[in-house]
Amino acid sequence: MLTLKVSFRQCSFLQLLAKFGQMSRNVPSNATNESKKNRFPDLLPVYHCFLKYFQLILFIAVEKKRPYLQTLGKNSSSNYINACSVMSYRKMSSFIATQSPLPSTIEDFWRLVFDWKCPLIVMLNQLDKNDGTVCKYWPDAGSLQYGHITVELKMMQKEHRYISRLFEVDHAHAQKPISVQHLQLNSWDENKPWDIYNFIKDIEKLQQDFRMVEPTVIHCINGVGRSGVVLAVKSEIERIEAEKKIDVFTTVRQMRASNLNFVHTLEEYTLCHQLLKMNPPEATYANI
Repeated sequence: MLTLKVSFRQCSFLQLLAKFGQMSRNVPSNATNESKKNRFPDLLPVYHCFLKYFQLILFIAVEKKRPYLQTLGKNSSSNYINACSVMSYRKMSSFIATQSPLPSTIEDFWRLVFDWKCPLIVMLNQLDKNDGTVCKYWPDAGSLQYGHITVELKMMQKEHRYISRLFEVDHAHAQKPISVQHLQLNSWDENKPWDIYNFIKDIEKLQQDFRMVEPTVIHCINGVGRSGVVLAVKSEIERIEAEKKIDVFTTVRQMRASNLNFVHTLEEYTLCHQLLKMNPPEATYANI
């Protein structure tokens, strides 16, 4: 007789898949006319027609903050970008999660940053010399122009866990530029969860020190894996401070109102819990 042993954590993750996972596979790649802007055709922001009625209330709240592009693009007049607003525990739209820019969408990426006056970009992936689509989208010195957007490097500093850059970003049809800080994580090593956790705390401290009100842009290769882990853990740290409670299940479920693929593997779901173990032991678990 075959016996299947499943942990509580696996059960909760399977519940998420049962409610949301299969739905993402049913989203057609032509759900948007801008399919060339998507790095992966099946990893798309949520469309309300694919949601069940009981999910619509949360979706409508998120959709109001959907980060459509607003300014004119030289290379594209479309307002679409593969991105979504993500609520944290404290705030409805504290982050905008997106995929790493393709060579053809670099202008769109900077339009997103400029249009939403984002003061901070968090980059969770490394550049890949063997993959030309995972490209550098900033200047190493001086300035570069991407369509109507000009990006100028003002400062660069290497820290222990990341590289910090300060950019001035301007649009050809705007009155004044904005300043944008860029944090590039040096490495994502799941065998060193302490480094990832401390990087999340670095983000939190930076947001607080500079009293950042506008959303932070966060991206990894696909915009949902590493980004989803960081967003879930960041939100749970806020929950711990407020409630002394951990509820990863609820947080991920709410995040999936924006993108059905956030934290889409059991390994990523488990990593969320491992990272939260780094937090001072003052919280109890509401759900596994």
